[in-house]
Amino acid sequence: MGAVMSLMSGACSGDDMPVKSDVSINLSTDRAVYLPDESIDMSINISNHSGKPLILSFSNAQRFDFILEKDGRVLWTWSEGMMFAQVMGQEVLNAGQQITYNARFQDNLIPGTYKLTGKIVSINVPLSASVAIVVQ
Repeated sequence: MGAVMSLMSGACSGDDMPVKSDVSINLSTDRAVYLPDESIDMSINISNHSGKPLILSFSNAQRFDFILEKDGRVLWTWSEGMMFAQVMGQEVLNAGQQITYNARFQDNLIPGTYKLTGKIVSINVPLSASVAIVVQ
């Protein structure tokens, strides 16, 4: 398995009342170390560990994003150049449910250490996690 980062987070429901810290976000890659021309498969997973539904509200059809940085400079953003339907939307995670979003980065990278951040772009429960990736 590659790089993995998990966070437990306090969350807010649709009425901005705190939900117990029963929401976790897990960012993972298929490997921790890559060659310069290898693709990077990534996943971000949100889990609801609470006993009640969690409603995630979105300002458009985008649900997640991934950002790859080196030395504080953004090199790639998954959503760059994409168009998302301009409609409000929601995802409901029932008690014990999880949602996973996947993407792939395909480009050449110079050797070094990179920071990959995965985000859930919910307007009421924004979540993010980051992992380090090494290119040799």
